[in-house]
Amino acid sequence: MKMHNNFEKYKLLIIIPICILCIVIFMEVIERRNSYFKKWLYFNDAKHELKIATVAISPDKEPDVNRFKIVKFVTDIKNTHSNIDLIVFGEVILGWYNVESQTYHKEIAETIPGSTTELISKLAKENNVFITFGMAESDNGKIYNSQILINNSGEIIDIQRKKNLRSNFFEPGQESISIVDLNGISTGIVICYDIRSKESIKMARDNNVDLIILSNADCIDEWDDKYFGYKYIAKRYNSWIVTSNRFGVENETSWDGHIEIFNPFGDLMISGKLKEQYIVYNLTFNTGHSKNKEIIRKIYSNVSLVYLVIKNLKIALSYL
Repeated sequence: MKMHNNFEKYKLLIIIPICILCIVIFMEVIERRNSYFKKWLYFNDAKHELKIATVAISPDKEPDVNRFKIVKFVTDIKNTHSNIDLIVFGEVILGWYNVESQTYHKEIAETIPGSTTELISKLAKENNVFITFGMAESDNGKIYNSQILINNSGEIIDIQRKKNLRSNFFEPGQESISIVDLNGISTGIVICYDIRSKESIKMARDNNVDLIILSNADCIDEWDDKYFGYKYIAKRYNSWIVTSNRFGVENETSWDGHIEIFNPFGDLMISGKLKEQYIVYNLTFNTGHSKNKEIIRKIYSNVSLVYLVIKNLKIALSYL
């Protein structure tokens, strides 16, 4: 009788830790990169595929040199991977990013359409590939940090201007994300820091975006060696994340050239760093799943996001 009374008295102290342990074990199992739950929820019924190459380029200060590099990268990638669908280049990649004054960006800025977009349009059409790249855009005396998307017919189908600026050299764009159809895949074009915008996240989720092309001029924070930030982003957007970047030294800035591809569950699928290079990955998209799976996926996305934050609380507090 005494033992029974003691159990009644302390049963919550026993049951709660057991429940927490069960939840942790369950989350660890289904959060594994190749867990059956994730395959069932998204990948088993994949209807579409996109083969994407993303590039870390080492920009020269002279745009002509960078145009030549873009042509060479596209040619090399297509020669090695003939069925590539999209090639991604980074933020304002036609020149340096961190410079002493706005004069430099004004000097290298171009109109759209212009000589560079004409060159890349011809390149995209000849190689039957979508190409996206960043440049300083000149429009009515204003300079924008813009990302251009050109389809495999050589047509400019999107111009995204960065809205949340970390530099006062550019004018802000009107929206932090643009949404386009890329071979049947709802795709968001985002430039660097705009990825953290609540506006971008809401628009992406409201429009069921399945792919985010993230154009970067960025270095990985030393305290985020587990890629918490990008895992968090993938789960918030509930979509594939493909990053592009730059590598090398510009004045006093050293770019580490990190490029990655994350699946919608925040799993790092492929990455590269510390050199000029490209990586290639075949993305699969479940665009025909049932409403029930869609509901479960959204619930799981939110639950796993909370679990990611709790599990990496120290890093999360620095990031958020």
